[in-house]
Amino acid sequence: MLILALLVRTSMAVIITTGCLLVFGHNLLDYLPLPKEGALPIFINVIINSPRVLIPIGTNRFIYDLYTILPWTGVMLLGYAFGTLYLRSFDTPKRKKILLGSGIFLVLLFVIVRFINRYGDPAPWSRQKDPVFTFLSFINTTKYPPSLQYLSMTIGPGLISLSLLENARNKFARVLMVYGRVPFFYYVLHFYLIHMLCVIFFFASGYGAKDIVDPNLPFLFRPMHFGFDLWVVYAVWLFVVVVLYRPCKWFNNYKATHQQWWLTYI
Repeated sequence: MLILALLVRTSMAVIITTGCLLVFGHNLLDYLPLPKEGALPIFINVIINSPRVLIPIGTNRFIYDLYTILPWTGVMLLGYAFGTLYLRSFDTPKRKKILLGSGIFLVLLFVIVRFINRYGDPAPWSRQKDPVFTFLSFINTTKYPPSLQYLSMTIGPGLISLSLLENARNKFARVLMVYGRVPFFYYVLHFYLIHMLCVIFFFASGYGAKDIVDPNLPFLFRPMHFGFDLWVVYAVWLFVVVVLYRPCKWFNNYKATHQQWWLTYI
């Protein structure tokens, strides 16, 4: 956000160029030999290509490097640029054409680059015991940090969907628009709700206070073997989305009727 706040003082061409360089080029560092010790590899990991590492800063303290800065910054810059397509002055058919073309380009880029298996993701795919597992290996790309292939296979279909759903005006679309108008508000709330549910499930599963801290993991209330089947995960996901609809709808109405400066950031 700080980098974007600085770049908005330049031009849209600078923002787009910087975003493209970060998204399409940051995986180059996967192939460069880097020093193993010292401050430089730590700096590069935090800024560009961390594979989710723990950086010790003392006997009992560490930094968990998870959300690498520049790749996600590139996504934000390009998202900001695509936001200009939704200005009232922008031609609707032209917007749909740009979204559809960009989405198709990214999907094709993913298929081609992933098939070549040389660039765009530090984890190459391989043939497995049957076609299903081979396909799963093919689409199993790296999110932390987001590789070019991961971004292509997620953002590409998203742009295509935006193009095809441009004129959707049914009830379901109106429900989705509520979340879309207050995305950061939902994002913050869902973290607190999910962690509250985690604590509830933790104690309901028979764990006690002595299990809150696991020396093998950096998270609280997350012992090594704590977890549920996938259908439970999807049920929790659906529950969280449904429960947060009313708060999101309230905040959306609040934003529409108030003009405080801070509302533009949430």
